Amino acid sequence: MTATRTEDRLVAALQARAEQVRPEDLTPFVTPEPVRRRPRWGAYALAAAAIAAVVAAPFAVDALRDTSAPEPGPAGPSVSPVPSPVPSPSADASAGPTRPAAPQGRLHTVHGTADVDGDGQPDAVTMTYRTGREVTSFDLHVSVTTATGSTSTATADVSWAPSLEPPRDINGDGRQLVVLRAEGGDSDVPQFFAYRQGRLQHLATAYHAPALTNSVDADGRVLRWWFDPEGRMFSARSTQPPGQKTVVQVEVYRWTVRPAPGDGPVLGATRLAGTQCFDVVNDETPHPC
Repeated sequence: MTATRTEDRLVAALQARAEQVRPEDLTPFVTPEPVRRRPRWGAYALAAAAIAAVVAAPFAVDALRDTSAPEPGPAGPSVSPVPSPVPSPSADASAGPTRPAAPQGRLHTVHGTADVDGDGQPDAVTMTYRTGREVTSFDLHVSVTTATGSTSTATADVSWAPSLEPPRDINGDGRQLVVLRAEGGDSDVPQFFAYRQGRLQHLATAYHAPALTNSVDADGRVLRWWFDPEGRMFSARSTQPPGQKTVVQVEVYRWTVRPAPGDGPVLGATRLAGTQCFDVVNDETPHPC
């Protein structure tokens, strides 16, 4: 049995108590007296109690341990801890503060059509989003219902209120894209949704592709995008900041929907040969220099 700090403290206290018993307290009765006096049982009892306490101290500590942590056995029934009650979600609202509901705003619904699967039949397109004082961005929900009855939904986040634009077949394969436009501030960013593999998907731009927007990039270069009369999509990026000039040379890119293994289709850009000129004040599209 190994003594613990608690046992050492208890033994020291009992030893100090035993040391208070002086030798004269243990003097036996005097025999010459004609009448035998009773011994000092109080002193003897005190000394005996002190010695017994010193001897029994480790056992008392073990008894305390056994009392605080009884070992399981057939002698008594086992006791299981009772968990504290957990407040029910349906408790009274006065019990504590509740989180405010998320801002809802006003729901906008816009309907249109597009031949998203290329079967020659118009498919129903529905765009919904919310606006309001506390709505800081727009969570777009775009759904299509094909002529055969299949339904699919995709989502996107934009910074400006969107508009539903005419659909475009930028690949020339008969499958039109759902086109949205989020225009505000100094930017005009299009959003595209393609129906591929039986579901509607929001298209991201491929890695290393130029920015697809009507704006100016961080380097001060002019960015423009447009559709030609055949529905193909192009963009332009100036080779350098215009400075004080209004006419700049631009690189021109053709955009198409491309497969991306594992991630669905993406928008990819192919640069056309040479450069063209673009008047940032008067031109809608570039032209040969």
